[in-house]
Amino acid sequence: MNNTISDATPQFARCAHYGRYSTKMQRPASLEDQERVCRDYAAAKGWLILDEHIYTDAALSGTTKAKRKGLEALETAAQTRPRPFDYALFDDSSRLSRDLGDVLEFEKLMRHYGIKVCFASQQLDSSDPNFMTMLTVYGMVPSPRNSRSGKRDSEWDPGTIKRILHNEKYRGMNVWNVTTQLEHPTTRRPDRSGRTTSQPLNT
Repeated sequence: MNNTISDATPQFARCAHYGRYSTKMQRPASLEDQERVCRDYAAAKGWLILDEHIYTDAALSGTTKAKRKGLEALETAAQTRPRPFDYALFDDSSRLSRDLGDVLEFEKLMRHYGIKVCFASQQLDSSDPNFMTMLTVYGMVPSPRNSRSGKRDSEWDPGTIKRILHNEKYRGMNVWNVTTQLEHPTTRRPDRSGRTTSQPLNT
């Protein structure tokens, strides 16, 4: 039996699900919310989330993949044969990582094992030829969120746009001779000494 999957989105797919929330200040119920979003998305597609392949990490930052046992378990399961699931399904790409490089690396790893990746809330599916382009756009320009309501349809409003237009970052202005704290790209450990640059730094 051929274990490969076509480039087209399958009519039926077996899905693993991964959920994560960042800090102890967030509700543990966030994991349940993420799973519910993914189950609704899967049901609408005619897919099935496998109960034995639900992975979570609680109160762990999304800025790095380090020390995330749930994600490590998902990656380990993906290596088994026959292939245990067809999709790795997430509520949002930020649940996987806030680092675009990490997300792209994960997608590449899953592709190696014949598994596709899907971010339900963003409707990003790696079977789509435009997946990489759209994922990169999301990674470069995260949309604002109404922290009080949490509703995605309330993220953009005239007030938000006005604040963006008055933000030097979006206007392309540079600030000279600022001190910034650097982070090692591999260890993610901060350089507490900071660095003063004489070159323009985008803020």
